[in-house]
Amino acid sequence: MMFSKFYSTALLLAVITLWFAFVPNVAAQQTLQAPVIIEENFNDCEFPAGWTTNLTGFSGAVWGVGIPDNTNSNGASIDGTCMVYFDDDASGNSTASWTAQVTSPAFDGTGPAGSILLLEVDVHFRNWNGSDAFKILVSQNGSTNWVEVAVYQGQNYSGTNFDQYLPAKIDITPYAGNAMRVRFEYNDGNDWNWWAAFDNFKVSQAMLMEDFDDCALPAGWINYIDAGDFGWSFGNDVEWPYNLNGTCMAYFNDDAIGQDAAPSTVALLSPIIDATIYANIVLDVDVQFRAYQGSFFVIGVLYNGQVVPLRTFVGDNFEGYNYNNFGHVNLDLSAYRTTDLRLAFVYGDAGTWAWMVGIDNVKVSGWGQINDLCTSAIPVTVNGPCVQATNVNAIFEGPAAACVDSTRAGIWFSFVAPAGGAAAINSASDFNEVITVFSGNCNALTPIACTNRDEFGFTGERLRLTGLTAGQTYLVRVSGRVGSFGATMGNTCISVTSGGAAPPAPANDNCSGAVQLSLNGNCVSGNNRNATFETGEPLPSLNNRSRASIWYRFTAPAGGKVVINSGADFADVITVYSGNCGALTEVSATDLGHSLVVNGLTPGQTYRIQITGYFATVEGNVCMAITTPPTPPANDLCSGALTIPVDGACVAASNQGATITGPPTNLTVPFTGYTATTSGSTNFYNRPNEGASCTVSSVYVRYDVFTFTVTANGSYTITNSYPQMDGYLHVYANSFNPNNPCATYVAGNDDFNGITLSQVTVNLTAGITYYVVTSAYGANQSGQYSTAITTPVAGAQVLKTLENVVLNGVTTNCNVNPDAAIWFKFTAPASGKIYLTTDADFVHVVSVFAGVCGSLTELQCFSNPSRCGDPLLVTNLTPGQQYFIQVASASTPFGYNYGNICIGIKNAPYEPVKAKIRVLLQGAMQSNGLMTTALQQNNLIPTTNPYSEVPWNYAGNDCADEIPANAVDWVLVELRSATDMNQIVAQKAALLMNTGVVTDKGKDGVRFFGIQPNNSYYIVVRHRNHLAIMSSVAVPLPNLNPYDFSAGITYTMLGNSQTVALPDGSRAMFAGDMNADGVVSVADFNYYQSQSGQINQYLDADCNLDRTVTVADFNIYHPNASIIGIEQIRY
Repeated sequence: MMFSKFYSTALLLAVITLWFAFVPNVAAQQTLQAPVIIEENFNDCEFPAGWTTNLTGFSGAVWGVGIPDNTNSNGASIDGTCMVYFDDDASGNSTASWTAQVTSPAFDGTGPAGSILLLEVDVHFRNWNGSDAFKILVSQNGSTNWVEVAVYQGQNYSGTNFDQYLPAKIDITPYAGNAMRVRFEYNDGNDWNWWAAFDNFKVSQAMLMEDFDDCALPAGWINYIDAGDFGWSFGNDVEWPYNLNGTCMAYFNDDAIGQDAAPSTVALLSPIIDATIYANIVLDVDVQFRAYQGSFFVIGVLYNGQVVPLRTFVGDNFEGYNYNNFGHVNLDLSAYRTTDLRLAFVYGDAGTWAWMVGIDNVKVSGWGQINDLCTSAIPVTVNGPCVQATNVNAIFEGPAAACVDSTRAGIWFSFVAPAGGAAAINSASDFNEVITVFSGNCNALTPIACTNRDEFGFTGERLRLTGLTAGQTYLVRVSGRVGSFGATMGNTCISVTSGGAAPPAPANDNCSGAVQLSLNGNCVSGNNRNATFETGEPLPSLNNRSRASIWYRFTAPAGGKVVINSGADFADVITVYSGNCGALTEVSATDLGHSLVVNGLTPGQTYRIQITGYFATVEGNVCMAITTPPTPPANDLCSGALTIPVDGACVAASNQGATITGPPTNLTVPFTGYTATTSGSTNFYNRPNEGASCTVSSVYVRYDVFTFTVTANGSYTITNSYPQMDGYLHVYANSFNPNNPCATYVAGNDDFNGITLSQVTVNLTAGITYYVVTSAYGANQSGQYSTAITTPVAGAQVLKTLENVVLNGVTTNCNVNPDAAIWFKFTAPASGKIYLTTDADFVHVVSVFAGVCGSLTELQCFSNPSRCGDPLLVTNLTPGQQYFIQVASASTPFGYNYGNICIGIKNAPYEPVKAKIRVLLQGAMQSNGLMTTALQQNNLIPTTNPYSEVPWNYAGNDCADEIPANAVDWVLVELRSATDMNQIVAQKAALLMNTGVVTDKGKDGVRFFGIQPNNSYYIVVRHRNHLAIMSSVAVPLPNLNPYDFSAGITYTMLGNSQTVALPDGSRAMFAGDMNADGVVSVADFNYYQSQSGQINQYLDADCNLDRTVTVADFNIYHPNASIIGIEQIRY
């Protein structure tokens, strides 16, 4: 939204509407403060170093730093801390006249043109009869020509005691000097008067300061009424006898203008501020806003003619109900640096009779310098160190950069061209920089070079210049690219080096210079530094932002398949072309770089490889090689799928050397039906009429055709179904010619029991190709249809040929571009549901398909399932039907990886059964009633369960992607038959939490897959160095409340002898069964001896689970020696 010179009413109203519609009620941001030139709060209660004092007259005058002990002031001070005070009341009556002076240290108050030198100090002065006075003086040179800048006399400022003070803000810009001083002077007027004081002295640079203390619209400010009859007021609000800080303010009192007043929207605009003189800019303002319904107050800026809202107040008061309940707002304006910045304070009552808003003490401060003007260019010494700078908050000055679409935030440098007239501009930046070089001067710039070769903003720029005039000064602008990759603003370091011609492009920069590669030969070194794109060179289809291309060529081997390895140390894109330079056809590519498997090549034909760079590292080294790919695994093709037995062991395989694409082939498969439509078909013919003999009709109609064969001679019935049209069916043998359809006619039918079906029964001969042609009855009709073919001939099959299918791999909904597919198959169990597990060491995608090889339909897919995750549930399978599983390497941002997998299938007739269990380990118990997590805290608990070894020999691969923070250790849970305690029905390794809860993967129980729910099972819990225990009863599962072995002896089989009592009365598993054989014996002591002294390890003899085997573990083991577990848990 652009502001016109005259701030049109409609335009400002639109602006305010935009503000209110889109600006949230922003919470207070972090306060930013401009650095001060000099500051002192006197809180050390003595005059600081550098401050000087002088007293003339009565030597007994009471003055100094601290808090006056005058009983009339009751210990008050300006802000409750020490201050500089002059106490004539305490000095006494009838004394000689006296004058005291306090002078600041010298300081440099000079600043850039347009800045304000602001003196801020808190002042208190109590008047008696007007004879005494307190003055503030300034000396530009710090010693002479003292000028009064403030005099306090004849009235109170601003009360009768020290804690009632005036925050003074004084513009001392006219007296700015590089060694100036400020003096505070009190003169008692040769009378017995009261007192004066000052505190919190500060001098800083400002860009705008307005306290509205003239009680009128300040010069340069605009009071704009967008709607209503009243604008901002200045002074003290007589309707509400308060103000923001004891002086006049700017305010709008909506309540005072009355209920019948027109709706109001008003804007107070500051004078124009040159915001380019500092790098950092901050607005400070005191605000009171009393909200009512939709009334709002907005603080914003007019920036380059554009409205930018910064903070909105709506819905809640800030900070209270009246003007004296005000708050301070601090806003960073650094992002809006321009030569014509204005502040905007906008109030609107949203058409209601609302309350009010007030502002005061508007201050815009600035600090720091930035070289974003040509005239502030930083000189860079040729062959010297790089010069650091930032373009954060920089403006953009000068002509647009010619080498990119758009840039902003430019900073300037200069250099003197060296002898020889050749130089290079080098940048090291953390943003996407554009370098432009100019000749001339800031008033007449002529661009001579521009670059953004590192267009993604990663490696910096190097711009080589030749033909410079030695000794002439050139200007360099570094700006940030807009609308591309990388940041627009950041830090840089610019250097200039002399001489040196640009290095040549690589010899194989162009297609015609492609380097020959030999199959299975040594890799060929090269690089793409300074490489270019020649005119007409093709861009890779997978990445049209590729740059810096180099070329290689090779001859396809007899197998038509190669592996290309680039050995690149940069982000490379590999693209393979057939044809000749100038007439190339892309045949394969990868934008993941490093390696590419290419299939279906024509043996003996020459192919060309284009290597390009992209993104983070465009240029670098390669070592190119082409090799014969490894022999594909036996299940590389769908037709070679390995069988996975349901409820059997997992089937191991590897996808090393597997493919995803290959030469298309025609495939004959069993006919399972055909569905198509004649709508949109471009095939027309004059269909025959139905009947045993063929007669061609005059109906010119769209048709669709497919072919099939049969394996045995006999009778076959062909049936068409038409959900959308009145269809017609014809059958032809050996060929079909639409121009002479009766030549090979076999049979035809229009309606069979209605217009939605056609059917013919014909005798067919094995090996002959038959054509099924489907059309509508009428010329203007078309629609969907499906075909079924049946036969009573025993063993006969109907076959259909699928043309140009790929058997290596198919696409999947779970990955855009998978690679290296291998195949498995299984027969669906009676339940129609399976649990699928993949234990893979590579990033993979799993897809389940129905159908036959070459004609598959994806049912479900899973993207990189965790080997530690739940089994993958596949449902809605047809019992007895064969299904296919494809496992492929998934495409990742880092390419592909390949490896081994063991894939298993379990029947899934039931939902998972959850067993909730609680158990405690004696050795791990702490005094707080929780078990130790020392093993987890030291990252010693393995992510894979430890029970695959002797004596447990557990076959499950239960694991955890991450060990929970409150984990104690792994346990092994068994479910035993309710009728035979020796029969293990299911096992599961799970994690024991420090509260005693047993979980799998952080859940609230242990889930068992494939067991029947609502049955009862004995529960056994095993641990690697505690005596295993069994529940005293068969527990119904799933259970709502945990089975708590710690609750008492009645919960454990032979409870009193199988668990140990803890001090709080709960029960725990006995510690000390270090070999886990079900008996605590001397064999366990031998374990202890063999591991004693070992530290910071996951050890079976570590009975107290503190990661160290010491005498403490022996002391836990020893009392339990000779404890024997029940027969059912002993190994």
